[in-house]
Amino acid sequence: MAEHDGAKSSMSALKMPEPPIIAAGALGGPFVIYGSTPIRNALTYAANDASLSIMQCYRASFTRGFLSGWTGGQFYAVAACPQFVCIGPVYHAYASVLGAPGAVLLTGITESLIVHGAEKKNGQLSFNMKGGSIPTSRIQNALNPVGAGLSIHIMRNVSAMIGMRLLCDPITRAYEKLLGAKSTAVTVAGDFSSNVVSACISMPLHQLWNKTISTPEMWEASPAERLRMMRRYLSEQYLVTTASGGSRISTVILRDAFLRSAYIASIYTVFVNIERAFVRHWPF
Repeated sequence: MAEHDGAKSSMSALKMPEPPIIAAGALGGPFVIYGSTPIRNALTYAANDASLSIMQCYRASFTRGFLSGWTGGQFYAVAACPQFVCIGPVYHAYASVLGAPGAVLLTGITESLIVHGAEKKNGQLSFNMKGGSIPTSRIQNALNPVGAGLSIHIMRNVSAMIGMRLLCDPITRAYEKLLGAKSTAVTVAGDFSSNVVSACISMPLHQLWNKTISTPEMWEASPAERLRMMRRYLSEQYLVTTASGGSRISTVILRDAFLRSAYIASIYTVFVNIERAFVRHWPF
């Protein structure tokens, strides 16, 4: 009986998001995801070629002309509608019961189940456009979230959302205290800074995911062998051997941190401000 009452209490605490929050996710999500396709594809190229500079990664997105920068973006943009409804409205619904940390975890899982197939297909198509050789028959079905990379995708999403949902307010308050004033510029600076932090935290996971989805050999390996391949990739990507035989961090980590920060900070900063604008100016 107590368990039943507890379940009823949890359900009654669950708050459905307001219409402007839902609209912001449904309309703002596809806008930011499709618009950022070239930046996202640059990360795929970076994951598979440590020799590229930042500008070479971006130029690679447009190898076959300006419009080629948006290769595969249409699949992810379609999935971005439910994805950003998840990031916004569903997050707020989860948070009404679980609090922010629990909501970040559950939203990250839900988001991956919605969008993993589409984002994976986007990455694979952009990889093949640049000379990759993933067989057409093995390109991910955009509607199927299951497959190699899903667990990494979940961990990446959770770590990427920390900035927008957990760090944003404390960082913004710190800026306001430091500057002695509140303003739109300070709010945007807080948004951007918190998302840069989470971008750097999630960057190795994102690049490992990019490598995994574009390497069929990883899909066929046993779990133990796949883990060894992942460790080897991270080591080769971000560590270099010194003359004395030791190891040090490669400058590639700075390149990838910049690329990931530019992507995450851009999409989440734009989205959170779309969400605020919808709430502030909702006409109904």
